[in-house]
Amino acid sequence: MKIIALEGIDGTGKTTIFEKLKAYFADDPRVVFAKSPPPPFYEVMADFWEKPKLERFLFFLTANIYFCSKKDDHKIYVLDRFIFSTYVTHIVSLNRKQKQVLKSLLGEIDIPKPSKTYLIKSSLSAIQKRLDERNNEIDNKLRSNRAYFEELYDQYYGEQDVNLGQVETLENENWENFNRNIDVIKQDIEAMRGK
Repeated sequence: MKIIALEGIDGTGKTTIFEKLKAYFADDPRVVFAKSPPPPFYEVMADFWEKPKLERFLFFLTANIYFCSKKDDHKIYVLDRFIFSTYVTHIVSLNRKQKQVLKSLLGEIDIPKPSKTYLIKSSLSAIQKRLDERNNEIDNKLRSNRAYFEELYDQYYGEQDVNLGQVETLENENWENFNRNIDVIKQDIEAMRGK
């Protein structure tokens, strides 16, 4: 399955990289850029924000499965979040029993892994600065619980204990990193396009 997923905690520059790549490949119908969750799940996503974590996990996992069932094998998909974020954002702060349930579900369901997941990483101070500049309601709510935000950061960038496919971490601290990261991912897309 030709999927490249861009992952990372909010404020790392992941979506900025996504949008830059989307503009670069805008004239190529073989390269499809999509944000997770896909329609029709996107339209009802807000209904699940306050649900218990395992219920919310099932919603996003189902959205990922739905996306995979609708894909065109002749296209390359570049996704702003996919299975990595679905796992990481829901495993954090669960008790041991809940974590086992979540891992079991992920292990039992044969969801395709991306060809490559790029985990975009920035320091907490760089993230804080970017989120301050954005000053939006979702980011502010996330940052209001500093301990949770740091736990989520550690979960994103720590070693994962489930198979999430091939993951490569890209540092995205400054514009030099940003431009290099664009080139790295662009080359990967072009290599897939040539196959």
